[in-house]
Amino acid sequence: MAAPILAQQASPVDDVLAALQSPRTAVKIWALIKIAQFGAARAAQFQLDLQVVPLLDDASMEVQEQVLRTLSHQGDRGARHCYSMAKKIRSPVKSVKLAAVRALGNLRTLASEFSSDILACLDQKDPDLEAEACLALGKMKATTSGNRVAAKLSSPDAEVVAAACGGLAEMDREAGAVAELLGHKDGRVKAAAAEALKDMTGAEDFAPGLVKLVGDSEGAVRRAAAVTLRKHGEAVSSRSGDLAALLKGAPGVAACAAHALAGLGAPAKGHAAALEALLKSDAEDASAVCLCASGAGAEVPASLRKPAVAAAEALGACGDKAAAPQLAERLGAADVEIRVASAEALGRLGALEAAPALRKGLEDPSPLMVAACALALSFASPGSASAAAVAPLLKDPRHTVRSAATASLGQMGELAQEFAAPVSQLLDDKMLPVQVAALEALPRFGAAGHRFAAEVCRLTAGGEDKLRLAAMEALTQMGQRGAAFAEELEAVLDDPIPELRNAAHRALQRLSGAEALPSLPDLPKATEVAVEAVETPAPALPVAGRRGWGWS
Repeated sequence: MAAPILAQQASPVDDVLAALQSPRTAVKIWALIKIAQFGAARAAQFQLDLQVVPLLDDASMEVQEQVLRTLSHQGDRGARHCYSMAKKIRSPVKSVKLAAVRALGNLRTLASEFSSDILACLDQKDPDLEAEACLALGKMKATTSGNRVAAKLSSPDAEVVAAACGGLAEMDREAGAVAELLGHKDGRVKAAAAEALKDMTGAEDFAPGLVKLVGDSEGAVRRAAAVTLRKHGEAVSSRSGDLAALLKGAPGVAACAAHALAGLGAPAKGHAAALEALLKSDAEDASAVCLCASGAGAEVPASLRKPAVAAAEALGACGDKAAAPQLAERLGAADVEIRVASAEALGRLGALEAAPALRKGLEDPSPLMVAACALALSFASPGSASAAAVAPLLKDPRHTVRSAATASLGQMGELAQEFAAPVSQLLDDKMLPVQVAALEALPRFGAAGHRFAAEVCRLTAGGEDKLRLAAMEALTQMGQRGAAFAEELEAVLDDPIPELRNAAHRALQRLSGAEALPSLPDLPKATEVAVEAVETPAPALPVAGRRGWGWS
């Protein structure tokens, strides 16, 4: 009787399809969110877009908005319905218009032929719609509309200007016009301009203005400037002296200055003394703390609010091994973020003399600190002593620690090969990150790890997509033992998930050592959808109280 009963049970897809037919708005929205969470590849496998599109004519505007959001996460399958989505730009309901513009923008270049529909929104004298249109045109790479978007840089609405900066950054156009806004009176605009320059060609030419903003009184402005300067790294190294001068400023300014110096690498070594002095600080930018606690913005990274954390990162990045004693001393700091940053810096420096202190850090009550010390040991002191100290952590009850210990032993490679067997046991761990870490580590142990190729191959047959992808990659690094399972990999060529089929194709090519096989066409990835973006049916840009594009 068991088999018939199981056959009658509905699959998750069946449940979702049934929910789409519900007369209740909330149930339909739940189903649409679930479909978005399936990812482009899974949804394409069941052609779920065909079940979703009819709901664009649902009586509920909330359902229509969620349909647009869901289709925007369906890649090629969603792009097949751009015409229907574009029609919603003419909806009399503003929230549906906004959702349609945003959805087409999220499809990026797949929806570029509908850029003219979005371009028309720039003339509707509605700041919300203008802002969404600027961002959408940028994501579509609609460079022919660059001048129209650039014209919005002079808008009296700060959110429209910020969106125009974001759109132009996506197009990589008008960097000079964006840079002129670094001196704008509105902090929102200054932050948006600084953030936009992060990914724009020639942004290093505007380093003086960015450095000036690192000392700005508004936290969001200085943080955006620091992140952009760090991104451009050595290209802005000529301004290292100006940044170093800011290390003596208030905690928020000092942290941002050190954060930017960390991106300069070796050129920051000339300011090691000032960074070592900053390493002793226990201060924190209070404005960032209040912002995060209130829920008004995303959590600010420690290196942008704590001077000591930023200083540790900069010392590690510049390669100043003379700072190792000071960094080792800060492994005992009361603040766990300072301890973690110091451990990571010691690992980056390869500070062998800090190995005893790092091994002591493996006993820290914080799992973040234990993980940092385990990984740091694999770089600072790879060898039997470090491997023996890290190995017991493979059985730690905290999965972050197990994952870091596995990665640490893998990084040590054949120096830690005696622990290949216990690492192989983690292939059956309950936590996916731990399993993936084990798959990445085993091939690095050499022959000792390659003998577990059969266990690795088993994971290519089913389970989480990410796990199967990691298992196929691991087999390609296991020499002849991995090649012995080519027949099993061939079975994956018939898998319904395109990304897995492509991975199997590449793995077989590498295992065979044959001449390049014809490439399979690019297909949507199962991991493309950010679940966080679709967990709630609320619009990302509400009509009232607009805050967006990274502003905090």
